[in-house]
Amino acid sequence: MIHRNSPFRLLAAALAVLTLTLLAVMVPCEGEAHAAAPIKVACVGDSLTDGSKSSGGKKGDTAYPAWLGRILGSGYDVRNFGAAGDTLLRGTGWSYWDSAEFRQSKEFAPDIVIIMLGTNDSKDAYWNETLYRTEAKELVRVYRDLASRPVVYFASSPHSYRVAPGTKYVSVNSVNRLHPVQESLIRDERWNTIDLYAATANRRQLYDADGVHFNDDGYRFLAEQIAGVMHRSAQIIGSTGRERVIANETENGTTKRAGVEFGLTSQGTAAGNAGDSSDGNGDALRGSDAVVAVIAMLSAGITGAALVLGGRSRHARVEGVRSRPYSI
Repeated sequence: MIHRNSPFRLLAAALAVLTLTLLAVMVPCEGEAHAAAPIKVACVGDSLTDGSKSSGGKKGDTAYPAWLGRILGSGYDVRNFGAAGDTLLRGTGWSYWDSAEFRQSKEFAPDIVIIMLGTNDSKDAYWNETLYRTEAKELVRVYRDLASRPVVYFASSPHSYRVAPGTKYVSVNSVNRLHPVQESLIRDERWNTIDLYAATANRRQLYDADGVHFNDDGYRFLAEQIAGVMHRSAQIIGSTGRERVIANETENGTTKRAGVEFGLTSQGTAAGNAGDSSDGNGDALRGSDAVVAVIAMLSAGITGAALVLGGRSRHARVEGVRSRPYSI
C-alpha cells in the first residue's frame, strides 16, 4: 500500500506533470509554429530617453530606445516613454508622475522597464535628496507591482558636461551631486542597474553642443550599454538553446523559478532545493509541489527546456528561440 505522501506517489505525480508539460511545449497550437510574443521593453525617462537633440527628433529613430530595438532584434518590442524636461519629483510642474508617458508605460504591460530619471531633478531649483529617494523607491515599486510583473532596471544618470551658472540648469556639478545618491539607492535597495554615469565618463564627443543631451552616436552608445547589460542578465538554462529564461531577479545570489530555489554554482549549473519554498507571489509551496518542480527540471536534464510550471514564476519568462550573440 502506497501512502498518500510517499516518495513513490510524488514521483508518479511528478512524471505525469512532466509528460503533460512536455506535450504542451512540444505540440504547437493550430496556426502557431512556436510563435512567441515579443518581450516588451518600456524605456522610462526624460529628454535623454525621449531623444532630444538627436537628428531623428523626439521619440525618433535615433533616440536610444529606437537603437535598442534594432540591437535586440525582432524578438523585442521596445517603446519610448521619455518625457522631455520631466522630473522624478512631484510638484515641479514637470513631474513624470503626471505625464501621459507614465500612464502609457503602465498600460503597455511591459516585461522589462528601464528607468532613467534624475538629471532634471539635480537642478538647484528642484533638488531635494530626501524626496528624490522617496520618489525613486515609489516609482520602482509601482512598476514592479504591475500585473505583468516586469523586471526593473534603474539606470544611473549620464554625466553632464555643461558648465552653467544659476539654479535652473543641469550642470556638471548638479549631476555629480546626484550620482552618489543614485548609487546608494541602487546599492541599498538591491536594484538591477545600468551604470551610465561610469559609461559616459570622458566621452564628451558623444554629446550635443549643450553638454547635456547626446548626439546620434551618443544615443546609440547608450543603447549599446543597456543592451549589453540586458544580454549579460539573461540566464540561459541548458546547452541546447531551445528555451531561454530572461530577466531573472536575484535575491542574495539566488534565482527563484517555479517556486523552487536554484542557486547557480560556479560552473553555471543549477542546484535545486526540494524543501518548502515560495512561489513568485510569496505563497508557500509545500515539499510535494517543490519535488514535482525539481523532478521536472532534473528530468529535462537542465540541458533542454527550462520549464516554468503552473504559471507560478513571477520574475522569469520562458521564451522561444531568439538567442544570438550580442551585436549591433
